[in-house]
Amino acid sequence: MKQLLRAIDTVNKRVGLGMSFLLLAMAGMTLYEVIARFGFDSPTIWAHKVTRQVFGFYAIMAGGYVLLFKAHIRVDVFWNTLSPRNRAIADLFTFIFAFLFITMLLWRVGIFAWDSLLLLEHSYPPFSIPVFPLKITMIIGALLLLLQLIAKFIRDLHLAITGTEYA
Repeated sequence: MKQLLRAIDTVNKRVGLGMSFLLLAMAGMTLYEVIARFGFDSPTIWAHKVTRQVFGFYAIMAGGYVLLFKAHIRVDVFWNTLSPRNRAIADLFTFIFAFLFITMLLWRVGIFAWDSLLLLEHSYPPFSIPVFPLKITMIIGALLLLLQLIAKFIRDLHLAITGTEYA
């Protein structure tokens, strides 16, 4: 079981680190657009759409990484008053809602992505780019988030029952 949990963590770490390079790409594209637009009065037709696509991919794929490093939003005023064991118990209750949400997300995104793939959907002109690959990555991102959520659940359950961390 520990190997499986470590494998899930490793996949999400690597995906998250890979996504960090996309931030550099987005910054580069945005800088290029600003220089072209304001420095040379020659705006591009592609920079805005491509940057939005890259950011969408980044946001979708980073969910598991963010959960792994406990960076999702929570109420720290309440959270910091709890012991580690009570935090695990609280997380076990919220797991139910998160699991239902991600399961529904996977189901709806699967339909959404499938329809987009069948149509080979593209964005609107004048710079038409494929959007179906981004919609397919929504499934991958949701699966990575679900796997990390299950790994967290196992760790929290162990901590709640035994009072000790599970590696």
